[in-house]
Amino acid sequence: MVTMRDKPTAQSAAALDGLRLSDLSIFLAVARSGSLTAAARELAVTASYVSKAIARLEKRLQATLVTRGARGVSLSEAGRRLSPEIAEVVDRLERMRHADRKAQPELTIAASPYLSALFVPAVAEALPDHRVRCLELPAPLLRALAGDSEFDLILSTAIDVLPEKWVKVALGRLELALYAAPAVAASLPPGLLTIADLRDLPFVGLAYWSAGQRIAVDDGCPLSRADRRPGHEAQTIARALDLAARTGQLVFSPALAAREHVASGRLQAVPVENMVVRQPLYLACDGDRVRARVQKAIAVAVRAELEKLA
Repeated sequence: MVTMRDKPTAQSAAALDGLRLSDLSIFLAVARSGSLTAAARELAVTASYVSKAIARLEKRLQATLVTRGARGVSLSEAGRRLSPEIAEVVDRLERMRHADRKAQPELTIAASPYLSALFVPAVAEALPDHRVRCLELPAPLLRALAGDSEFDLILSTAIDVLPEKWVKVALGRLELALYAAPAVAASLPPGLLTIADLRDLPFVGLAYWSAGQRIAVDDGCPLSRADRRPGHEAQTIARALDLAARTGQLVFSPALAAREHVASGRLQAVPVENMVVRQPLYLACDGDRVRARVQKAIAVAVRAELEKLA
């Protein structure tokens, strides 16, 4: 009986001639699932195909690998003994097959959830030779973690102090405004409102939890938190917009983040004197890890997406 570690002989070599990697992989699927049907479903082939592969492998190895009974299939003694060795062979062959492939460069991008949703797909499309990772974090954490090598790039509207090796590029500007459900907007005084008109209305705020502490996030609203009536809280602007649309509270939001709510009629912009804010959008890169050509490609992609969305 042939084992995978036996010293090759002319007879064993002839038996192993024509052995298929796919048959070995199918046997391992059967061993994992304990069923020809389940293995076929896992591999997206027919049960007949699996059965023929097992029979072919048993012929090549000159051993019965599975036993068939009324309750399905189970590994034979030889199958149980050979299973780990076959798994090792398959693993080695797979590694050998992929060994000559050039390692795909990786790029980790950190951004707030709404900026990630808007721009990271465009970045991935612009860098087809890269594997892009996306981390979604509140803006304060982006700045705090920039020096810890957790990510290579930041997309944010609030980038002040960064490690010396980081490079910052302005990409454009984002508009922020006040939004409310149509019924709430209709109940407000007509025309251009003043900030004083809003003092008794609840605002949905942003906050996240870190190390067991609640940390409020500045949403960029000219009306400070101290001067607002506090309302619901959410960790992301997307959830804050949903809360405002369903509960009749106000929310200060980037226009791009609110565009789907406005298009569907769930929210509308509320005209308030001196309450339209324009914030710069920045790309910050670790200059040691992100090449200049990659920085340029990302900046071009984000600017093009920003122009398309405006």
